[in-house]
Amino acid sequence: MSTPDILGLQVSGNLFVGGGASVDIGIGYIKGDGVYGAIAISPGSGFDISGSVGVCIGNYNGSGCPSKENYAGLSYNVSAGAGSVFYQHSTSDLKGNGWNVSTFGVSAGTEIFFGGSVGVSHTKVW
Repeated sequence: MSTPDILGLQVSGNLFVGGGASVDIGIGYIKGDGVYGAIAISPGSGFDISGSVGVCIGNYNGSGCPSKENYAGLSYNVSAGAGSVFYQHSTSDLKGNGWNVSTFGVSAGTEIFFGGSVGVSHTKVW
């Protein structure tokens, strides 16, 4: 059975009213590269005023091996939530190459009814 290339915990703060941004802070493990810490700033559009915590699970299908270095940089993301549960997906490019990571978790804020956003993230990893 194959295991994920990345497994982590993510805490987010989101402020989107038409336009806006989110900040995601994460810790976890990248297969073959060890423990990582990450912070991502994600400008975009949508309606979402919330805080959330979730579990990130993903795989890498880009060139080379999964690493902290290739997890950093730009990615495209979309998030939606309702009933205090949220789902976020990010991919390192629009063709789906590189990292594909899904985050599932709970939120407090507008996502209790319905909220979501779409945008581009820049992630720093150490």
